[in-house]
Amino acid sequence: MSVMSRPNPQVDIGTVDVGVALVVCDLEQPDNPIVYASDAFCELTGYSQAEVLGQNCRFLQKPHPDSTDSSKPVPMHDKMAASRMRHALQGRQEIQLKVVNYRKDGYQFTNLVTIIPVELSGSGYRYAVGLLGEAS
Repeated sequence: MSVMSRPNPQVDIGTVDVGVALVVCDLEQPDNPIVYASDAFCELTGYSQAEVLGQNCRFLQKPHPDSTDSSKPVPMHDKMAASRMRHALQGRQEIQLKVVNYRKDGYQFTNLVTIIPVELSGSGYRYAVGLLGEAS
């Protein structure tokens, strides 16, 4: 699975190092669950790997139920961003956008999300790699 040498990239991701916050989601399972989360992803979000594996990344769109901000509604612009991400994944298209996410402690941050569906040896798109970073 190679993100850097993919043919016809639609999003320029620049240089990616081992310290990047990333997840790998399974596009063939219902709700595209996370099957891998890097340590940097766990540091960025405050969740452990055990807490995120098997979940859809959508859980970052609302504060954790135990946080003080758990009753905050999801803003309309973030619902539109979520819809754009969903449509890109359905079409196996790359996308990069900013979205408001929440850490486990309820801290709100602007997340620059890049999603890249990855084709495996001509057998179709089985996984999507998500690169995440706090936008300044």
